[in-house]
Amino acid sequence: AAIASEYSTDGETLEKRGQTGLIIHGARPDLDEVGFNMKRVGEVSTPFQTDKGWMVIKLLEQQPERQFTFDEARDRIQAALRQQDNDKTLKELLAKWRDEFKVVVYDNNIKKIKLPARPQDQLKQIRNTREGKLTQS
Repeated sequence: AAIASEYSTDGETLEKRGQTGLIIHGARPDLDEVGFNMKRVGEVSTPFQTDKGWMVIKLLEQQPERQFTFDEARDRIQAALRQQDNDKTLKELLAKWRDEFKVVVYDNNIKKIKLPARPQDQLKQIRNTREGKLTQS
């Protein structure tokens, strides 16, 4: 918890001090391979990389596998169906827009773009401010 609070660049992880709660197989594919191969409560994984950065998992609780009732699964099923519909609609719109709107790229304008600070840089600056290490650039 202390490491997650100190070093995480993910806002939700910081807020929850690294606790994820119970995870259902497939709900977090980036954690499944490591997390669901852990055998005993208290086991700690070796660091592994995900699309959000590096992680370490500590198994705090393990429940036996069971089948969800329809009532327990209803919200997830509805969300999955909505997501399928949204994805289909988005693909159709993008195909339509691709045909309707022609995109012109002006290389000189791209060179003028200034990107905002990345979230992990902002968090680092906040931590340094808390520690009295704020530097001007």
